[in-house]
Amino acid sequence: MYMCYCDLNHDAIINQMNHYDDVYGVEKLKRIFFDVKNSIYYDTFTSMQRASETLVMGRGNNIDKNILLYTLLKLGEFDCHIKCALVTDNTKRLISRSNKEISWYYVEVSYFGRAIILDASFDSGFMRAAGIECKGNDKDYDFSCYCTNDGRKLFNVRKRLVENKEEELDLNGYIPSRVAM
Repeated sequence: MYMCYCDLNHDAIINQMNHYDDVYGVEKLKRIFFDVKNSIYYDTFTSMQRASETLVMGRGNNIDKNILLYTLLKLGEFDCHIKCALVTDNTKRLISRSNKEISWYYVEVSYFGRAIILDASFDSGFMRAAGIECKGNDKDYDFSCYCTNDGRKLFNVRKRLVENKEEELDLNGYIPSRVAM
């Protein structure tokens, strides 16, 4: 479903990867994550777009931003997967005004045997304006750690869905040629 949105060969994606040539390992992972999370504005009203469109436009919704994160992490040679959970919005104002379950996408990275859950959806400006905090430790950026300023959990995670392994992007050793900045 989402693999056609991971446009690895796009010049904007390749050029973005040039920004991470000087870092390795967990520092590279964190830098990619925070660049996507805080440099791309959360916009709930965008329609589904390619990773390069999210990067160039500088905005995206939950799935757009996490597809961009996934694409960059894959090019950075991280073992990662896009996953989905069914959630309800406990505030009834940020992502849904009803108790209806909503699909919420995130990226799971396997790093030295540890599963790290990353959700790049909400940028720091949106979180500040909406009164959202992440109550996880400094190594977990899991959407289930989001809380309102008064301490209530933002999401009620109903179910984490099993991924379709056939959908995963397999680079098979593919490394795109670098484009000069």
